[in-house]
Amino acid sequence: MSELTSRQINSLKALLILIVIADHNDFLRKSIPSVFTGLTFHVVGFFVLYLLAMRDKSYSLLSTARKALNLYKSYLIFFCAGVFTLALKSSNIPSPETISIALYTGNFFDIKSVAGAGMLWFIPSFVTFMFITLALARRIKLAYSISVIFMLCTLVFYQQFLEYSRFIPAAIIHTCYIGSIAYLVLFCLKFQNVTIGYWFIVFSLAKSCQIMFSLNQELGSFELNLTPSAGFGGIGIIESVSGVMCIILLVTKIKFDIFNYIGVHSLKFYLIHPFVGVALLLVTKAFLSYQGGFLPLDILLYVLTCVVTWLLVMLTVKLDFVRRIIF
Repeated sequence: MSELTSRQINSLKALLILIVIADHNDFLRKSIPSVFTGLTFHVVGFFVLYLLAMRDKSYSLLSTARKALNLYKSYLIFFCAGVFTLALKSSNIPSPETISIALYTGNFFDIKSVAGAGMLWFIPSFVTFMFITLALARRIKLAYSISVIFMLCTLVFYQQFLEYSRFIPAAIIHTCYIGSIAYLVLFCLKFQNVTIGYWFIVFSLAKSCQIMFSLNQELGSFELNLTPSAGFGGIGIIESVSGVMCIILLVTKIKFDIFNYIGVHSLKFYLIHPFVGVALLLVTKAFLSYQGGFLPLDILLYVLTCVVTWLLVMLTVKLDFVRRIIF
C-alpha cells in the first residue's frame, strides 16, 4: 500500500476518535447495544497508525522518550482530575496505595476505581507500545513472528495472562496483545489487490457473528471471549483486522477534509470527551429524567457531545498557556 498523506492520516484519526466517542456514549450503547458488541477495531487502529508512522519515519530513543513524557504529562493531569472528581462525587478519597497501584499497572479496573475514567488506560498502554515498536523497528519479520506467537499464547494461557495483568506494570500484557493484532494489520496492508469491498464483507461476517452469539470483548480491560462460538478469540481478531483495513482503505478513496481539525487534535478530543459525556449524562438525568433508549435523541446527544468537545478543544488551542501546561 502506498504511503498515506498527512491529511489521510488526520482523517483516519478523526474517524477513529468519533467511533471512540460513540463507544463511550452510554445513551447510544443503550439504544443500539448490538452495534457495540465486541467493537474493538478503533482501539487497534491507533496502534496501526503509529506503526505506519514508524515505517515512514525514523524515531530515536530520545525522541520516543520525549513523546512518551508529553503523553504522560497529559495523562497524569487528567488522571488527577478524575481522582478529584470521583472523590467529590463519592465523598471517598482513594488511598495513596490504590492510586500508586493504578499508576503502576495502567490497568483499566485499577484506573477506573480511583479516577472514574477507565478509558485513560489507553495512554500508558500506547506509551508501552511506542517503546516496543522502537525495539522492533528494524526487525519487522521478527515482529510478525512474535505477534503470531503472542496471540496464540494469549488464547491458550488467557486466564494466567489475565491474572498477571493485575501485577505487571505499564499494561504490558494487553498492550502486547493489541500490538500483535496491529502488526497483523500491517502485514495485511501488503496485499494491495484486496479491495475495501472484500474487507467489508469479512468485517460484516465477523460483526454478524459477534451480534448473533453475543461475543463481547473489551481490549482495555483485557476481557476476551474465548468460547467455541467465538472461534476461541478468532472472531474478535478478524473484526479488529478487517475493521481497521476498511477504514484505512476508506480514507484513501474518499476525502474527509472536514475532519482534519479533529485528527490534528485527536489526543485533546480523546482526553476531554469523557468529562463532556459525563456532564451531559448527569444533566439529562437530573433535569430531563431521561435514561436513554430513544435512538434519535441519543444520536442528538452524541452529536452534542462531539460539538461541545470540539468547542473546548478550540478553546484549549486558543489559550496557549493552557495548551502548553496540559498538552
